Amino acid sequence: MRPVNSSIGPVYGSRIARGGDRQHVLVYSLRKLRSSFSVQFPSLDTDQVAELTPNKDDMTVMKITTHSDCTMHVYCLTGTPIFFQIEKQLYPTVYMLWKHPNLLPCLITWPPVLDKLSGGADLMLPGVVIPPSGLPQLNKDQLCAICLLGNHAPVAVGHAIMSSDDMKSSGMKGRGIQVMHCYKDSLWAQGDKSLLPEIPLPEPGGNLCEENSEEVTLSTEQNITLTDVGGLSPTVHQDETEPHIDEICLEDYPCDGGGERADEVTKNESLSPTDEMDALLYQCTLHSLKSMVKPSDLPLLTSNFYRSYVVSCCPEGQTLDIKKTSYKKLSKFLQKLHSEGFLEVREEKKGVDFITAVHKDHPDLRSFIVPASTDGFSASGVSNEASATHSQLEVRLMNGVSADMLPILKVSGYGKGDWLTHEALREAVTKYIKGNDLTDEENPRMVNLDGPLHEALINRSEGYVEKLRWDQVFSRCNGRMTAGHEIILPGQRSVGQIRKGKLQPIQIKLEKKSGNKNVTVIQNIEPYGIEPKDFAHRLQVGVAASSTINQMPGQGSGSQVIIQGKQVRFVETLLTDHYNIPRRYIQGLELAAKSGKKR
Repeated sequence: MRPVNSSIGPVYGSRIARGGDRQHVLVYSLRKLRSSFSVQFPSLDTDQVAELTPNKDDMTVMKITTHSDCTMHVYCLTGTPIFFQIEKQLYPTVYMLWKHPNLLPCLITWPPVLDKLSGGADLMLPGVVIPPSGLPQLNKDQLCAICLLGNHAPVAVGHAIMSSDDMKSSGMKGRGIQVMHCYKDSLWAQGDKSLLPEIPLPEPGGNLCEENSEEVTLSTEQNITLTDVGGLSPTVHQDETEPHIDEICLEDYPCDGGGERADEVTKNESLSPTDEMDALLYQCTLHSLKSMVKPSDLPLLTSNFYRSYVVSCCPEGQTLDIKKTSYKKLSKFLQKLHSEGFLEVREEKKGVDFITAVHKDHPDLRSFIVPASTDGFSASGVSNEASATHSQLEVRLMNGVSADMLPILKVSGYGKGDWLTHEALREAVTKYIKGNDLTDEENPRMVNLDGPLHEALINRSEGYVEKLRWDQVFSRCNGRMTAGHEIILPGQRSVGQIRKGKLQPIQIKLEKKSGNKNVTVIQNIEPYGIEPKDFAHRLQVGVAASSTINQMPGQGSGSQVIIQGKQVRFVETLLTDHYNIPRRYIQGLELAAKSGKKR
């Protein structure tokens, strides 16, 4: 039997096979249930069994016949499914396991794998994380649960396809768990739709971990390429390339049977996402203070320090976001470092702070181990020009989930405020349409609009619209999203978090100052990962003229660099050749031709 969200099918809408109304459970039936509970789940005591099967009228049962002609009984307590029964076998739901997380032996997997499980896939062995204590002891066909790394709350229930000994002997290849029910499937939707809770990992000696290790080790036989799972395993003293998980394949996963031990995740499993982001921020800051900030860079504007130094030290596959830390604001975090003696921060004026000194003799800073490489940056913080000579900056257009699109995109696990690429948006919309059988049978180029799609895409002035073409659906979905962008430098990852709105170009202007002197003004360079002080120094050396940096009025408006003389041509060469900025993102290059004619 396949997962509840697969062959059992959704228990709503036109796709339900046959089902019955809920009925109250009779007393003699409760006695049989309690007896079955005691036999199948001996870890539950009498009081716990009685709590799950009360004599009152709040216990109901629903009989369902699925598309695959499988009959199951779903038992609900105050309207929430707590277990279901198939051929006398009782299966706890995730609601029940959240109350009794130690009821079943549990295998650990990575958080991104949850999307695959909720989509109907079984758990493949390459996606299993092996803790230091090893796999739990499982027999073939034994009932077990699946939980995510760092959280003991089960997300799925199923049968072990092979014993734990066979899993090891197979080199952790093939299918591991046949999933019967998963978090966010149609059975979960019959309850109160509670979100996944945070349950601490068991004490030493439990199912998942041992007290003699703080590391979570991947399978020794895996040959995995993992991408873009921000915050899974940040560590302050990490000097190995982090594994990523975007490319895990749940079917026919390629493994190297004689491969070497995979990278170890030196992160305590009990850390929350906020703690993980705090650790990542701490790691990136120490890295930048130790190897990138030079005495000649000081005083350094704090916003430039974060954007051009700290973010560039973020390990591959992770995204640093100050808003997701416990500090929320950079100023609060820097004040903490100031109080701990790492650096000194001075407030020039309200909302404008400068780092005036870095104490590199601090014990924690001296003991910090700088990673061997950081994607395009050397120890001095200068970009690797040799590897980026023929590449250019990339601007990735992003879509933020709006309230209109939330009912459609939450099926794919997105929430309000999440950011998607155009490709991810098309994939999520396609999943919703196909999952609800909205493709028109007579004309596959058309999509039948259900309630959520009609509400999100059709304006009131248009009245009722029954169908739209696929391209119209994608176009309108894109128009209902919040526009944003992400900048990726040559040979690097994003220079910062995703920004709302359209990317503004770098502006070059010619102005006259006191004494009728010509100056060249360059502004809006920080969003492109250019540190104003470094840029001004290169201008000064390149044209042998004095340069200054002015703070633009308004908080968060950035800086402008001023160089004496008409230097548009040199500025253009510096931006395009050294910083690899495409000309379409530079405004004012036409001034070079005008200034050349006057000369």
